[in-house]
Formats: sequence, structure tokens, C-alpha cells
Amino acid sequence: MSIEIVADKYSSAMFELAQEQNKLELMEEQLGYVASVMVDQPELRSFLENPIVTEDAKIKL
Repeated sequence: MSIEIVADKYSSAMFELAQEQNKLELMEEQLGYVASVMVDQPELRSFLENPIVTEDAKIKL
């Protein structure tokens, strides 16, 4: 399964859940914050995108 298909499924599910819980604005705010952190902190982005780093290590961060 391609990353685009997976991303589409996750984003659709997140949108649907936020809509059901009437939290679309909160989700938009939080996703905007995450996006800005990824841009402002390239070292963090590299760490999180590195396939060699274990999921456990990423969670502990």
C-alpha cells in the first residue's frame, strides 16, 4: 500500500472523528502546531523520519 493511500485513510478518519466530536477547529490548531514544529526543528523532523530509530525511542522523546 502506498504512503499516499495510507495518509488518505488516516486523514479521512481523523477528519471524521473531529467532525463527530465537534472539534474541527481544535484539530486544525493542533495540526498547524505540529507542522510548524516540523519546519522550525529540522533535527526533530530528521529524528522522527529516520527508519533506523525505533518507535520506542521516538515515543520516549
